[in-house]
Amino acid sequence: MPASAPSDAVIFHHPGPVMGEGKSGSQVRPYRLLNGFYEAGYEVEAVVGYGAERRRAINRIIADLAKGRRFEFLYSEARSIPTLLTERNRLPAYPILDFRFLSRIRAAKIPLGLFYRDVFWRFQAYRTMLPLAGRMLTVPLYWYDWWWYRHVVDHLFLPSRGMAAHLPTAWPASRISALPPGCIPTGREHLQVSKHDKSRNLQLLYVGGIQPPTYDLRPLFECVAQVGSLRLIVCCRLDEWVKWQDYYAHLVCDRVEVVHVFGNALANLYLDADVFALLRSPDAYLDFAVPVKLFEAIGYALPIVTTAGTEAARLVSEQDLGWVVASPSELAALLTKIAEDRDLVREKAASVLLAAQQQSWRSRVHEIAKQLERYQTRTRRDATRQ
Repeated sequence: MPASAPSDAVIFHHPGPVMGEGKSGSQVRPYRLLNGFYEAGYEVEAVVGYGAERRRAINRIIADLAKGRRFEFLYSEARSIPTLLTERNRLPAYPILDFRFLSRIRAAKIPLGLFYRDVFWRFQAYRTMLPLAGRMLTVPLYWYDWWWYRHVVDHLFLPSRGMAAHLPTAWPASRISALPPGCIPTGREHLQVSKHDKSRNLQLLYVGGIQPPTYDLRPLFECVAQVGSLRLIVCCRLDEWVKWQDYYAHLVCDRVEVVHVFGNALANLYLDADVFALLRSPDAYLDFAVPVKLFEAIGYALPIVTTAGTEAARLVSEQDLGWVVASPSELAALLTKIAEDRDLVREKAASVLLAAQQQSWRSRVHEIAKQLERYQTRTRRDATRQ
């Protein structure tokens, strides 16, 4: 049967449920990207959910391929755990389902791109976190995933280019690109003059972990205690705060509020804030990571203050998204300065607002399509020769 006319149909693959109210970046990202494909006008066949749901979707797609349906490309979002452990009970009930499907896609000359989320398993910290018995299961399964990726994936997307140095084996640089998280630009309505009025305390927002030594917020708490024109909202997981609140108790003042919300409930926190704090200690693994919350802040046109020496710091510096500090003393000096001169905050917020349009989830979808289009041309040429 002759192939059908070109279409804008694509396949979105993710070995797990896609949830709109995710508590972590690894849950938020697939949901936002899948919506991004729909919003960009693509006809999307989603292979998501647990194994039984994915199998039904795969069977439909294979039947469509047999009838001559053509797909522009397949984009896959890998999990941070091995593919074989993505069922609710973590048992490998579908050991070849996904990779056999990706092999079929490759054989059909459909370009295949994959976002490789996580190489934490390659670091010493993973050995410390997980006992040997657990690693004896997970590490071989990570290698199993990687073996398949090397054989079926055309283009590898990474959170940042810096992660490439830590891949399990070498991968051609021409077939790698960075695909950090995106944002949802919210517009100008929250950039009010009154929001940056000096008569109002400068409101800082921190969203994320609080567990030292990696996430040690004491310098931030100390700044707020010392500078009377600062107010701090810390949003973290409840169980983490219960565990570590005594560590911070002596620094908590009446201008510090700790809350525990996630998903859409974060919106009001972003809207009320003046500056977003993304602070942590140096860490070999996290230095090339790109947090989803960084881009959430960009979407709300929040200037960002972050720690030097990280991928986030590089983005903030290169794109004029805020300020980079190298020490607690620099942090204290900066916060004192911008609390006294709100024009500095307003100017940075305007710069972040402009950047948000180039950092949207839809722009990430366009980047995926642009990269995979190169392989699309090649595969069509190969099909013509055959």
